[in-house]
This record gives sequence, structure tokens and C-alpha cells, in this order.
Amino acid sequence: MRQLQLEDVVIGQYKGHSKGEKTHLGYTEDPTMPNDILTPTFAVAAFFIDNVWWDEVPFPMKAGKALDTRWDI
Repeated sequence: MRQLQLEDVVIGQYKGHSKGEKTHLGYTEDPTMPNDILTPTFAVAAFFIDNVWWDEVPFPMKAGKALDTRWDI
């Protein structure tokens, strides 16, 4: 497995949105959080396996708060 590189990682915060009649607050819109908070709430990283079968094929892994789906393993 290739060593993880900074350019293969993305971090961020979730933003507020509306879905139908339901409104979801963003991380900085939460009244218990400061407006200028920079704490990441989401990360995705692309991992690579260096061999002839998987050369340059990314294996993305993501985790964070307020994602659309939840996977319990």
C-alpha cells in the first residue's frame, strides 16, 4: 500500500441545507458553536495499492458528521 500523501486527502465542514420542509443547520450555524470555528467535520482519503492489478486505482474512504448515509460495520 502506498504511503498516504497530503494531495490525496480532503477535509471540510458540513454546511446547512434544506430538504423539503426540513432545514438542517450547518456546523457554524449551530448556536453552541463559534461562527469562526475551523474544526473539520468531514474527511475523505484516496488510498492506493501499488501492484500490477490495482496500479493508479483509488480506494476512497470517507468519514464525517452529517453524511447522507450511515454504515455500521
